[in-house]
Amino acid sequence: MIDGAVISKIWPLSMPFVILRSRYREIELVLVTLQEDGFTGRGECYPDIRYSESAATEIAKIKNILDQQSADHPLDKLVREMKGGAAKNALDCALVDLKAKQQGRRVWDIFSLEEPEAFPTLHTIPFGHPDTMASAAVSLNRRGCGQIRLEGGGDGDCQRIQAVR
Repeated sequence: MIDGAVISKIWPLSMPFVILRSRYREIELVLVTLQEDGFTGRGECYPDIRYSESAATEIAKIKNILDQQSADHPLDKLVREMKGGAAKNALDCALVDLKAKQQGRRVWDIFSLEEPEAFPTLHTIPFGHPDTMASAAVSLNRRGCGQIRLEGGGDGDCQRIQAVR
């Protein structure tokens, strides 16, 4: 049997993430740690309220699956049978990480994939006043962020785009 632990952790954001409907100053993640034979695998997930998920609901799902495992119901089989969502993602990532470490291999080797290459991250400029969005774009550019995404909201979007451009 695989030992497991699950917690939630709140991470402050370096700048608020603002979309038309919401403003976020922090993000809560669920962190899973699996241990077997001296090896540790880790996974995480972001519970999304849009899918009726919360840290509490996803932690409960993960604990339930961890409690169900037995010789007849190994953890990897239970995770494969789970409905998709944040909890399944966290457990699946932790299991793959654990198996890779146990085998002394990289995750991509387990799946017979080529080593991944670094790629630029897309950064979202929070929705706001055109001048504020332009300042955010300048800041991201100075940090070397080449790709950006703008949040729009209807009225004033043309001015926002012009200011950022």
